[in-house]
Amino acid sequence: MCLVHRNDGLHFRQPWVMGMQQEVERLKVRFHEQEKLLRECESLKGQVRMLLKRVAELEKRNLPVSNSG
Repeated sequence: MCLVHRNDGLHFRQPWVMGMQQEVERLKVRFHEQEKLLRECESLKGQVRMLLKRVAELEKRNLPVSNSG
């Protein structure tokens, strides 16, 4: 940062409001990314629950559980 500031037309002092707007936009992007990951995790948890239920049903029937699709 310059100790002596003069208006030479090459420097632009950004108002703090613009800096805050940029930070808010950055945080919004991060929030939406986290929200997307959370939805994906919830979906995966549902799939795991379904698979565990299926395994339990197969075990009740005493059928062998196969590792292949």
